Amino acid sequence: MMHIEIMPERKVVKSETNKTLKRIGSYLQYIRQKKGIKQEFLAQKLAVTSSYISKIENGKTQIYLTTFIKYCIVLDVATSDVLKEIGQLSNFL
Repeated sequence: MMHIEIMPERKVVKSETNKTLKRIGSYLQYIRQKKGIKQEFLAQKLAVTSSYISKIENGKTQIYLTTFIKYCIVLDVATSDVLKEIGQLSNFL
């Protein structure tokens, strides 16, 4: 008798969410580094800790929409450009 394991939908959604967070974080980190902006400077501008910036860039935590918008303002990049870019970076990670 063959046993088929079905992955609960919640795990699939969480997996996709984690991949998306990693894509967003990696791209934000890429832009930040390309512009020569340090995590500490960004953290100060966003009124958060450097540790939080690191967690965002490594896809280890969710980013609030308001923080994402401010992040993009500091990096001088359009939020729509980031979202378009990560959509095209599905093989990035």
